[in-house]
Amino acid sequence: MPLFVLTAHAKNEQADLSQEDRNDLRRLTKLLVDSYERKTR
Repeated sequence: MPLFVLTAHAKNEQADLSQEDRNDLRRLTKLLVDSYERKTR
């Protein structure tokens, strides 16, 4: 499986991800994994 590097935010702009940002990142990760799995079948 390929490795994806995602940048969520710059540390000088925000100390931590908000709950909404974490949820968005979780959804994006699932979309990437699902998309890759469809291509390998």
